[in-house]
Amino acid sequence: MRAQTEPFQHLYRHAFMLDHKKDGAYPENYHLHPGYELIWVVSGDAWFMMEDQVIQISSGSVLLFRGGTYHKLKKLGRGCYERKIIHFLPEFIPGGEGVFREELDQLTAHCHHVRLSKQESAECQRMFNALQNEQQAVPRWGGKMAMQVYLMELLLFIGRKEHMGNEGAQPWQHAPGGITLSRILEHLNAVWNSPCQLDDIAEALHMSKYYLCHFFKKEMGISIQHYLMERRIHEAAQLLVLKDMTVKEIGFEVGFQTSSHFGRKFKETLGVTPEQYRLNFLSK
Repeated sequence: MRAQTEPFQHLYRHAFMLDHKKDGAYPENYHLHPGYELIWVVSGDAWFMMEDQVIQISSGSVLLFRGGTYHKLKKLGRGCYERKIIHFLPEFIPGGEGVFREELDQLTAHCHHVRLSKQESAECQRMFNALQNEQQAVPRWGGKMAMQVYLMELLLFIGRKEHMGNEGAQPWQHAPGGITLSRILEHLNAVWNSPCQLDDIAEALHMSKYYLCHFFKKEMGISIQHYLMERRIHEAAQLLVLKDMTVKEIGFEVGFQTSSHFGRKFKETLGVTPEQYRLNFLSK
């Protein structure tokens, strides 16, 4: 796993990113990033995992959430996973620090998900096309303002579907094992920054340690210890760029007992020391 800073330098500079991806190039590890993320699934099936939520997504699924929430995706099957992705910072929206920000935060308090009908998907395609055409066009007067308007239209479209009760959507189903995995993740995300042993976790979940470890490794592809370490390091990386805290303070905040242990694990995970990570971010 490597830092998520580089891919988001464009986002920091322009406050908006739009991608259309058809390949398997997606982060396989848990990660977090600035701003908000909107994903429209064009085709394919996957699990979307966001802290203690496990959601099965497929064609027509739309997800809207805060990028700063720990999340990952696990592709299901061999088919093409095609999606359109928007990343944006609140300042990209006119009034993004005011009333609209409050509404957006309410909408993304958890992972907001809807499933579009064919007619709604066509409408969503129109709005994405407008954004993409404007983004790829030769710079012209009102270009940024046009993109802001199109994005607000898209967010309004999704928000209204939520407030209207998501009518016409198919019921959301957990994939096999998803409910058990959600319960495990819910507990891990409650104790990730505190000293915790596998025996204690298994006891709290009323599972045998053997079953817990094997089930988690089978579904997630990593061990519980690896998951907890990644969570701590990612949270630390966010604090390094967003908070005016010392490296020592951040290490203790995310659950490390000593600065040396924190520094060593941070470098093993992200390839640089905490100090270098912060310096690299500030220099860009």
